[in-house]
Amino acid sequence: DNKQAAEEAAEKAEQAYADAKNDYGDALVAREQARQRKLLADAAAAQAAAAARVRVGNGNTGGGNTGGGNTVGGDTGGDTTGGSGSSGSSGSSGAGRSVPSPSPGASGAVAAAQSQVGVAYRYASASPGEAFDCSGLTAWAWEQAGVSLPHQSRAQFASTTHVSPSEAQPGDLIFFYNPISHVGIYAGGGMMVDAANERTGVRTAAVNWSKVVGVGRPG
Repeated sequence: DNKQAAEEAAEKAEQAYADAKNDYGDALVAREQARQRKLLADAAAAQAAAAARVRVGNGNTGGGNTGGGNTVGGDTGGDTTGGSGSSGSSGSSGAGRSVPSPSPGASGAVAAAQSQVGVAYRYASASPGEAFDCSGLTAWAWEQAGVSLPHQSRAQFASTTHVSPSEAQPGDLIFFYNPISHVGIYAGGGMMVDAANERTGVRTAAVNWSKVVGVGRPG
């Protein structure tokens, strides 16, 4: 509805303004945006090629990579829930591509992020119990699991292993908007923890998969 659209637009504008205040110069920002667009295009092409290999190799079109038929796809609440969980799982396993294992320490990173729900939002902050911005929260949460991430959403996308949304596992980072300007940590069950804005602070929220532009696996 109009209220939700307005809130999403305000959230995007607020986070984009905050990211623009980072130490990147205008030229570096433009170069990084172009690089991220290429990364997303390459990932989409690789996913399409994997889906084609499923159809050729298995003689079916029920793969989880495109149908959203596994449990992650079914949790979106959108219009692309697809088939049953069993058919989605079968298609994904037959894709002939190597999907990285869930990150060691993922459960600890999720638990760390969840422990900060209710903490205030503040730009460029990563202070447990006091305030976080979106990438500050994800960087701090993974730091508790022994993984170092940069404090910037686009830089986090560039430094993680990319998987498709249908392959998202707890602990993965969920990226939004193009150019990327927001990140949350996936908690499973279609939910994520993020530091959205000053109005909501750190929260647990349903993932709006239609807005997701990338999923990154730290570790």
